[in-house]
Amino acid sequence: MGLLSTAVKILKYLARDPNYRCVSERWFDDVWDCLRGVSEAKGEIYEKGGKVYHRLVAKLDYDSHITITDDEDEGAKADDVKLSWWERTRLDYSGSTVLKRYYD
Repeated sequence: MGLLSTAVKILKYLARDPNYRCVSERWFDDVWDCLRGVSEAKGEIYEKGGKVYHRLVAKLDYDSHITITDDEDEGAKADDVKLSWWERTRLDYSGSTVLKRYYD
């Protein structure tokens, strides 16, 4: 079983998109499309332990907020993610930066 497990990990590694920003934005779109009762949301990446991960922070119609994270997100090295100067500055300063906004 060890060889099969290793082969699956290698295939997953080769199949994943090297552009973490695009992967994150697709994930934001997929989650946004499934949400109901949400007036707005923002897709952001946040830094934790030298890597960045994505999450969607949504504002519900009754002024409550929820944060949705991806359990399968392996993250990426912060320096490898393509960000504008402003996004990089926000990430370095506050630990997160918004990549995409959604409005109902």
